[in-house]
Amino acid sequence: MMKLRKNGINRPLEPIEGGVCAPCGFSACGRENLALIVGEKRFPAAAVFSQSATLGAPACVSKRHVKSGYAQAVFINSGKANVFQEGGEEQAKEICVELARLLRCDFREVLIASTGTVTQSFSNVEILAKLPLLISGLGVSHTHSVLASRAIMTTDKTPKQISFAFSVGDYRCKLGGIYKGGARVCPNMATTLCFLTTDVNITPQMLQKALSAAVNETLNMLDIDGVSSPNDTVCILSSGKAGNYLISEPDSEYDKFFRALKDALVAVCEGLIKEDENNSPLYCRVSGAKSKRLARELAKSVVGSFAIKRDLIAKTVQAETLLYTLFQAKDPIKTDKLDVFLETCDKEFALVSAGRVLSLSQTVLSEVFESDAFRFRIELNEGNYGATAFGRIEKE
Repeated sequence: MMKLRKNGINRPLEPIEGGVCAPCGFSACGRENLALIVGEKRFPAAAVFSQSATLGAPACVSKRHVKSGYAQAVFINSGKANVFQEGGEEQAKEICVELARLLRCDFREVLIASTGTVTQSFSNVEILAKLPLLISGLGVSHTHSVLASRAIMTTDKTPKQISFAFSVGDYRCKLGGIYKGGARVCPNMATTLCFLTTDVNITPQMLQKALSAAVNETLNMLDIDGVSSPNDTVCILSSGKAGNYLISEPDSEYDKFFRALKDALVAVCEGLIKEDENNSPLYCRVSGAKSKRLARELAKSVVGSFAIKRDLIAKTVQAETLLYTLFQAKDPIKTDKLDVFLETCDKEFALVSAGRVLSLSQTVLSEVFESDAFRFRIELNEGNYGATAFGRIEKE
């Protein structure tokens, strides 16, 4: 379970209902394999996309549209991803144009995303015919958010959404979202699909700054199966209705919003790695690195290691396997300073101390494998940088 950070003056983040509709100013709907999120008007918007050289047509269109820093609607279809479709960008744009006509906004204020089989193309005729019904079903309830989250599922076993309240100054703000990702989940700037809303009053520039930084420390540190999608998209719209003063620079109020956004995306990561009760979350925290890049590289290499996961599935812990994984880093590691720990909910056990491999007794191993998650903590003791990576072990 994610430990919610205290934000502001001793005020804890508060889980609430509502999902993507929790913040004031947004409505949502989901029907079959189509979902729609709509703002009352155009709002500040930000997004990050896959860095794949082969970017899906919907992501290409949204990437152009979000450059203005504003958006009013986000449309998502699931099942067919429209990556290799001939004329795919034109078809994605056509959907944006028709939605804009129905919503009475500029087509460049509509973002679009697709998820599903990359080799299958969707039918614009079918989608365009369903848009009026989708718009007529818009609502602001928790149920409407659930319907939207259910509509974007592909390999997911359950619909996924998050929402909570937090404080910025004296104002109670909200942040919600829907997301998906059961398989083919690996960081590549963004990972999976995630659509967020907030009522924080913030400029597009600061919203983009916060989202890019938060994604880099959370979703971009997630590796479930080593495969990323050419349609990976994370976006956020902000209605500004919370009442706080406009956040236009990286000040203390920006920091509070950033921490809340980062915690929300940690919750998204945890929702993705806990997809199935037969799976076990795998975490790795690296501290004391000489650079942020090295800390990130090492943490991700551990949660993405097939060899480490194979050992854990076999209910064994091989410190040597972990060391060999760390030694693949581009920068050298001083082994005489290296400490490695395996943590459970309330205890930790040393695997490596000052570079010396230690043995775990069978009693300790039994206790470790009774835990519902595996957590490695790696102390390099060479610098001041750290990073946390998220993964999972899929049991047969």
